[in-house]
Amino acid sequence: MKIKFIKEGILPLVVGLMFVYAEAIDLISKGEAIKIVKEGILEGDTLTIRLYIIPKPLLKDSGLIIENDAPPLFSRSYNSPFSECWFFFIDDYPMAKFPHACRYLFLYKPKNDSTLWYKYSIIDEEFPPSLLDEMEQVIPIQGEK
Repeated sequence: MKIKFIKEGILPLVVGLMFVYAEAIDLISKGEAIKIVKEGILEGDTLTIRLYIIPKPLLKDSGLIIENDAPPLFSRSYNSPFSECWFFFIDDYPMAKFPHACRYLFLYKPKNDSTLWYKYSIIDEEFPPSLLDEMEQVIPIQGEK
């Protein structure tokens, strides 16, 4: 009975966790991802927006889905377009009440890639992600701290 538990319970779980962790370490750091978004994608146009990042990278195989925080009629969910990536929320009108224009940004760049190459996907939205409370604010609007 104990052997069956180890064989079917703990061992596959440990191996699965090792696989997910190994996949996640191939991505650039959070700081590097923020720099790419601020300087490369937003091109320094950050005075009137709020930018948020999820604390850890998303893994497509983990089943994590980004859902908007909207009333049921407008509820949508999005799968990561990459096998692993950083997820950002860009609030284009942070002083306005939702719904208003905002964006979901998925960024992929391998850690050991020394080129300037990266992939990203932007989705136009009208509501923040449901996990906004778990995200870190990277850029406040001008005058905020």
